[in-house]
Amino acid sequence: MDRDTMMTRNARPPLKVAIGGLGTIGYRVAKGLDDGIDGLALVAVSARDLARARRRVAGFAAPPEVAPIEALAGLADVVVECA
Repeated sequence: MDRDTMMTRNARPPLKVAIGGLGTIGYRVAKGLDDGIDGLALVAVSARDLARARRRVAGFAAPPEVAPIEALAGLADVVVECA
């Protein structure tokens, strides 16, 4: 069996990541995830000001859902707090 076949058979879906807090640190983490990190996918973010958060992620390659903080656990496998 060649390497590509093994990778395809063993491939797992990416871990879904949500970020709580979209300030300086949270935005950099979100942007890094949007730029691409193998095995991880940014699916949601939250911030005190949801409208501002929507504007901040609107230009992402794959804009995540913007949701209230209490909804993040239901949207992702992992929630990273960046407060």
